Amino acid sequence: MQETVYRVIGVLCAVVAGTPIGTNLGLVHLLWMLVSGRLLETRGAVLPGLSTTGLSEPAVRRAWAALGQGDWSSSGLLAQWQRQVEQAGVWQAHAHEGYQPVAVDVTGFWRPRLQGLATRHYHGPAGKALPAIPVGMVARVGSVGTQRLGMPLALVRADTTDPSTAAHERAVVRAAVHVMAEHDALVLDAGFEIRHLQEAGATRYVVRAAKNVTGRRAKLDDYPGRGRPRQRGELIRPLARTYRDRTLAASTPDAGATWQEGNTVVRAATDAATAGRRRKAQPTRGTECARAARPIRRRRGEAVRQGAVLRRTSQYGIALRSAKPSRS
Repeated sequence: MQETVYRVIGVLCAVVAGTPIGTNLGLVHLLWMLVSGRLLETRGAVLPGLSTTGLSEPAVRRAWAALGQGDWSSSGLLAQWQRQVEQAGVWQAHAHEGYQPVAVDVTGFWRPRLQGLATRHYHGPAGKALPAIPVGMVARVGSVGTQRLGMPLALVRADTTDPSTAAHERAVVRAAVHVMAEHDALVLDAGFEIRHLQEAGATRYVVRAAKNVTGRRAKLDDYPGRGRPRQRGELIRPLARTYRDRTLAASTPDAGATWQEGNTVVRAATDAATAGRRRKAQPTRGTECARAARPIRRRRGEAVRQGAVLRRTSQYGIALRSAKPSRS
């Protein structure tokens, strides 16, 4: 037991080694409070949590000052942590067809009684957004042995000048694009919009879209010889759906594939050279839309029978813009 404790303390000291003297000691005390579970016992109260670790009162005050006034950043600590994990050689990044998945999501720390809190986060069981401190997380997916474990790359708080959910999601996407490597591919849930990824300059990503998402061909059909020339390509509907008691058939895909994941058979169809529904056709641009037939669930708790997964394959591609799914 003592050997394990000494090893953990050694890793924590290496993580804070780049911070100034004084701040590093306070951060070690704070991190030890987190990994030892003392903060859970005090329900998030920092000062009582530090006291339960056995620190003296002056040491508790120094750790509190290091947290609020110390010269440190989460990005610097995460970079040091990544170096320690890579040097250990135990954690292995996942790879699929040469691409390493990087998960992007937002989690919320609920604070229903915190006065003056401007940020909120959607809570599925409650069916609405509740007062919370949302934190965007970007992590490279990997594993240690048989245990899947993400390598955190960035933590993004909401901007105090614009605490809206849309502004926070745009900031999370920009941070993910900034930290992703050459062979990384972003993996995002349905809460993120395709246009935010395009604005941030993302070129490799997979994002879950709604079952009624549509797009258009980036290339126009041949001009028939009369009438006004079309400015938008043919409409693509990846999944069939019903609208006002009328069945809207799915478009014929360009290609398809079937594979098995565990006990589930996944069928996918691919449409190449697609553009946003409202974008004018541009023959030099395009993406692929892979239609996922496996049942999925919305992040906000509403059941969805089918969904479309968009995969950008061209540096100059235009991905399909996601739309809100209809309630079933």
